[in-house]
Amino acid sequence: MRPQGVISVVGAHFEPDFPLNNGVMFEKEISIVFSVGNPTKDRERIFNAIEAGALRPARVLTHSVPLADAAVAYQSFDTKQATKIVLVN
Repeated sequence: MRPQGVISVVGAHFEPDFPLNNGVMFEKEISIVFSVGNPTKDRERIFNAIEAGALRPARVLTHSVPLADAAVAYQSFDTKQATKIVLVN
């Protein structure tokens, strides 16, 4: 990371420990920002970018699960067997 850079962590994170090197962050004046995002506000722009091929969500998805199996998908996420799940109808 370059000096005075910003690390952006997007999404829900529930890990009790987030390992950071405080000395390096202080020395380089690095900032870290956590945000959940605003999918409702950005939905159209995101869908348009996916349709245009500018964004490829398949690169970050770990599982594709039928909507009927949503409870199983949430359990997989909770037990850290999956990190990014798409529910399909």
